[in-house]
Amino acid sequence: MVLGGPQTMQELAVFGEVEYALTDRLSLLAGLRYFDWSVDNAQEFTYFGQNFQQATGEVGGDDVFKKVQLNYRPTDDVLLYLTRSEGFRFGGFNPFVGPALDIPERFIRFDPDTLTNYEAGFKTSWSDGRVLLNGSVYFMEWEKIQAVVRNQPGTFAFTANGPDLEARGAELELIMQGLWLPQLYVAASYAYTKNEFTSDASIFENVPQPPLVRKGDELRRTPRNTWSLDVGYDFTIGGRLPAFVRANYWHKDSTNTKGFNSGDGDIDVPAHDVVNASVGVTLDAWRLKLYVDNLTDKTPLLQIFPNATNPAEPAVASSIRPRTIGLQLSRRFGT
Repeated sequence: MVLGGPQTMQELAVFGEVEYALTDRLSLLAGLRYFDWSVDNAQEFTYFGQNFQQATGEVGGDDVFKKVQLNYRPTDDVLLYLTRSEGFRFGGFNPFVGPALDIPERFIRFDPDTLTNYEAGFKTSWSDGRVLLNGSVYFMEWEKIQAVVRNQPGTFAFTANGPDLEARGAELELIMQGLWLPQLYVAASYAYTKNEFTSDASIFENVPQPPLVRKGDELRRTPRNTWSLDVGYDFTIGGRLPAFVRANYWHKDSTNTKGFNSGDGDIDVPAHDVVNASVGVTLDAWRLKLYVDNLTDKTPLLQIFPNATNPAEPAVASSIRPRTIGLQLSRRFGT
């Protein structure tokens, strides 16, 4: 059996941006990015003398993406902005397709997917820089989403272009350093996102089955709400030895694995809540830290593979480490 072979990806890109001051407080930023990309595929899959690779060769293309941003600074501590930007991801080859693998030959290649983002936000500084408050709202159009799907028997995976997706959301970030106490640091963040596919999608033609994606379905494993909190406090022991204590907490809403990849089943993933903490001392270039990761000993489900007979039940799932207590000694070199 011969499996694999070379696949070369190349990209030539030229980009730049310029900002022009319309007034003392208002400016316009414009940017362009030209790119030329290619994927040269020479992979093969030969098994007992039979080559299951149906095609090799090169795919590629070029395009120009644009960015424009309007910045308004009503004061030296406040920035308001509006942005429109674009991005893309390479297309390429599925190395192993064909009737023998139950993958239609039209999936030999997959196209790039592109993203257009519209964003409005603010960045502010308060109390002589001791408080930073930033926020934004956005709307994204994601076209020809690249998704990993499985053949009809579920034995081989390949990449295909799915339907378009629209997403909207908001983000908020608060950072405070020395506001109430000079040694106290607090940071909090929150993000909300909602997305939905704009059309149905079926992978295998002439096969009686419901669409893998229906119009209005959400992108799998995308939590609606996430937030985090970080707190740190620096102090001295005996008035001479610098010390610190840190704690952080993060949360992700419950999700579901159902989506474009039918091999991921229909499994409800509970919400994640994880706490980490540490305390330590520093002496010149040395630092000694005692830490506890996953303080409450949670086991959030991450990568999940469904039960073959019951797609609503996980057969195998990965998670983070259980509660871990450790002692770390480190030394800083240089200035």
